[in-house]
Amino acid sequence: MFVLKHLLHFGDVRDYLMILFGIFAAAAYAISHLLFIRLFGELVSLFVSRVSTVQCFDYDPVKQISNNTLDKETFHKNVSAKVIQLTVIGLVQIVINYLQYVSCDLSAARLANHMRARLLQATFAIENIATVQSGIGWTSSVALSAIIFVTGSLILALFTDWKLTLIVIIGEPLSVGAAYMLSKLTARTTILELESYGSAGQV
Repeated sequence: MFVLKHLLHFGDVRDYLMILFGIFAAAAYAISHLLFIRLFGELVSLFVSRVSTVQCFDYDPVKQISNNTLDKETFHKNVSAKVIQLTVIGLVQIVINYLQYVSCDLSAARLANHMRARLLQATFAIENIATVQSGIGWTSSVALSAIIFVTGSLILALFTDWKLTLIVIIGEPLSVGAAYMLSKLTARTTILELESYGSAGQV
């Protein structure tokens, strides 16, 4: 609470709005990415089901031709719908990710500039401001998205029955684990820096 209170003390209304928007953008990106993975799993399941249907031989040639024609039309229709949905979600993710980066990084830069001005007035050393800016900007936003995505993956795994989707969802958090650990270390460094300024009675 000490760190958060004194960190926000340097900002104004515009900074608060950008930080709030960045939080919503991070949550929206994590949720949209989770939906993207789910749709991708459903698309893979369509191909698996199609292959299984083709390999099932029917002894009635007429019925086999009729079933294959119907299954082929349904297959192409379902695949086209999934591809369109994946494309739309992908484009939305690009926009959200850009807005997330801009809002979080810009608000962090503004807060860091306010801190530089205040620390300059207090004739304090300012060589570690870059570390503080990194910890309160894009890095924290990425960590928030990762936490929301992992939590959503666990919830989806409890209420769904798509095995291929669950494999992808469970496996992907492992790939972002290294990035999360890096952001955690950066946040820890930021806390130590802010506490050092606070203990000196200048923050």
